Amino acid sequence: MTNTIIRVAIHDLTKTQGAFVVKHGKSDLKVTQTMQRVIDDLTALYAKRTSKSYGKFAVDEDRFPTEKHLRAYLNVQPNDFTTLTHKMMETLKAQAG
Repeated sequence: MTNTIIRVAIHDLTKTQGAFVVKHGKSDLKVTQTMQRVIDDLTALYAKRTSKSYGKFAVDEDRFPTEKHLRAYLNVQPNDFTTLTHKMMETLKAQAG
């Protein structure tokens, strides 16, 4: 299955001295064949998981706001992809810690 990729951002989440740190990378990277392959491979990997919770949003949007961020991004024009990805990384950081 090939995904249609419109925009790409790569950020880094690392653990240093007991705390997680987000390093923001460039947003709106050019979609390359390598990126396409990696995203397609990840999609296939998650599709094989037996747990049905993979790829689903949590009901509690206050503690797990990713769905809320995506909804706001899709409903506002012009939208800001960089801000969306930064918010998503902050959510990931909070959940990892």
